[in-house]
Amino acid sequence: MKYWTYRPLSFHKLSIRKKLILTIMGISSMVLMTTLSIFITSELKSIKKNMLEDLSTLADLVGKNNTGALLFQDNKAASENLLALKAKPHIVSAHFFLNNNQLFAQYHRNKLNRINHIPAQVSDLVEKQSNGHFYLHDHIHIVKRITFKADQTIIGLIYIQSDRDIYWERVKEYAYTIVIMITILLLLTFAFAFQAQKSFTDPILKLLTSMKQVSENQDYSKVIDNEHYDEFGQLIKGYNTMLT
Repeated sequence: MKYWTYRPLSFHKLSIRKKLILTIMGISSMVLMTTLSIFITSELKSIKKNMLEDLSTLADLVGKNNTGALLFQDNKAASENLLALKAKPHIVSAHFFLNNNQLFAQYHRNKLNRINHIPAQVSDLVEKQSNGHFYLHDHIHIVKRITFKADQTIIGLIYIQSDRDIYWERVKEYAYTIVIMITILLLLTFAFAFQAQKSFTDPILKLLTSMKQVSENQDYSKVIDNEHYDEFGQLIKGYNTMLT
């Protein structure tokens, strides 16, 4: 009874044709992966930066539009103005704080799952009345001061929490695009490698075929047509001279 035994693939046992194809494919794949990795990393950093900048701009805009409500401590107006954030589905929650750090108004995307817990990092920023942002539980948290335009007096703070669904959707889009690009490029590389290896293997195969015929038929009159002008051409020329 014969048992199947695993024999690891050995590169040096492969034919020259396969070695050339694998070498070209390997080098092309490494260059392709390196280039795409650099491009993707740069693009994802850019997306992350743009998301933070957009959120910071939104916080500034909402804060300025509610300066009057904070000055006159109009809780109803501030709460109604925060409802405009419904147009931004990535906004999870938003809070207004007065200049005495007291919670003044708030908005939550999901009213049924209203979260009143404020992260400790936010509480620290509010107590210090300073701007800041951080990432927590795959959410972006940003705190911005709201100042009175005339003398830059701090009249309150706004805290906005946003999810990163847009970011991950963009990551998925890049992943799909990369898979398609890599597949197409590798197929093109394989086609190129298959054609390129012929310039190396064809003259060698001609030599091997001629040697076999000479060995079997003892016919030294059939020289090889030499269409090469490189080292292979010199090798075939020397072989033809040897036959003559």
